Order: sequence, then C-alpha cells, then structure tokens
Amino acid sequence: MSIQRIRIVRDSYHESPREWDNLGTMVCWHPEYLLGDKHEHESPEAFEEWVDAIEDKKNLKVLVKIPLYLYDHSGISMSTNRVYPYNCPWDSMQVGWIYVHAHQLISEYGSCGVEAQQKATQVLENEVRTYNQYLTDDVWGFVVEEKHRCSTCKNETWETLDSCWGFYGSNPETNGMKEHIEVKYHYLLKSALREEADG
Repeated sequence: MSIQRIRIVRDSYHESPREWDNLGTMVCWHPEYLLGDKHEHESPEAFEEWVDAIEDKKNLKVLVKIPLYLYDHSGISMSTNRVYPYNCPWDSMQVGWIYVHAHQLISEYGSCGVEAQQKATQVLENEVRTYNQYLTDDVWGFVVEEKHRCSTCKNETWETLDSCWGFYGSNPETNGMKEHIEVKYHYLLKSALREEADG
C-alpha cells in the first residue's frame, strides 16, 4: 500500500492582488514602500483636492472612501480599522485610501444607493484584507505526494501527484484550497490539519 501525504507550503512567488480586476482603487503614499495601485496624485492633499473637485460630477463622484492604516514593525501590514496595532503612535500611520466611483457602483450593482455602497464597502474591506495577506506573506499552496522506495538501494523519495499555489490566507477551508484538492485526497488534508493543530 502506497503512502501519501499533503504538505501545506508557503507560496514564495505570489503576485500582488492589486494586479487583479478589483472594484476599488487603492492610493497610498509612503517614503519607503510602494503600496497599492499606481496613481498620479502627488500627495494626500492633492488627492483630497481631486475628490472635492469631482464632487458635483454625478458618475465620477467618490461614494465610498475608506482610510488605510499601515503598521511597520518587523514587516508591514495594512488594515482599514485603526485598532491595535494600527493605532500605535510610533509604528503606524495612515498611508492612503481605497475608494470607488459612483459609475462603478452602477456598473456592478445597478445602483449607487445606500445598499450598493454597503456592498461596495464590504468588497473594499475584503480587498484590503487580501492585500494584507500579500504584504504579510500569508499566501499558500499544497503539494500531494506519494512515497516510493527503491527496491535496490532502499532510498525513499516523494513523487508529486498534484499541486496548486496562490491561496491567500492560511485556512484551507476558507481560502479556496480545499475546492482545488481532489476529493480522494481530502482525508490527507484532514490529517495534515490535525497534525498542524497538535503541533
């Protein structure tokens, strides 16, 4: 009987989720890091002036705008909520905003009313959560392997049967990983998670 296993492995070559087709636009300014999306606003003040200037333009009006806070201590992380550690006076700061225009809400939800804005707010917060997973290297993959033993030299090697990468967040139950693992290997995933929990 062959011996098989699943290894959950950190994905060291993940791409920035800001390269995806996002609803929000993320504008950031930081003296050391390039964060968020490319933009032409020279400063936060210039961005605010631009937002004010398009206030009376119905389709371009910025209807949802959420502040972004960065915590910089032995690595960086980002949040939309100014709670600890994002309220630390020494290692945290607001670095920008993520926002969406009225015409984007109409295109996505058929309206730019309160309900559409609430839906967009949740989407933007999820985009920032995923981006934070990218910043903190919380991106994973799995490898299904089978052990083989040489009948002559008795050396043991593991052959890769399946693998997939680019799952943001460490929980295979919620990051989409489980859906990409063949059902016949689900018992291996349960075993791997049990071993990790026992630790």
